Amino acid sequence: MQPQRNSSAPLNSAIIDLTTTNSSDGSILAQYLNLRDKLVQREQSLETELEAIHSALKDFARCKVAPGPMLPPPATMLSAPKRRTGLSAAVSAVLAGGPRTKEQILEALRAQGFPLPENGLIPLNAIMYTPRYRHEGKLFSLAVKTA
Repeated sequence: MQPQRNSSAPLNSAIIDLTTTNSSDGSILAQYLNLRDKLVQREQSLETELEAIHSALKDFARCKVAPGPMLPPPATMLSAPKRRTGLSAAVSAVLAGGPRTKEQILEALRAQGFPLPENGLIPLNAIMYTPRYRHEGKLFSLAVKTA
């Protein structure tokens, strides 16, 4: 802990009295000294608060708490629910009936209850331009596998 600083208020008051009567810049010096006094007071209050914090932490460190039983993780963290069918397999099933546009594929997936975000074209576009599918203009179909 640092020693407490002596308050220099009487000295500052004497300097302010001298400067305000003898100089036009005395008000600036007075403002500076006033600000300095406030900063010294703030520093002392922060040091007092810091001492209280250190004391509380020391008291807390002395306390021994027995560890409790381990809690299982929340159900949401155990495992995500598995989809019955992946998007690619669902699109392949839709295209088994013949070529369709992306919008028609999206409608068919939603009609089957496949979970898609509000803008379902984003995940659909991600798989439609893979070698598994062929596209001619706006129509998509299953790519022919050659053995």
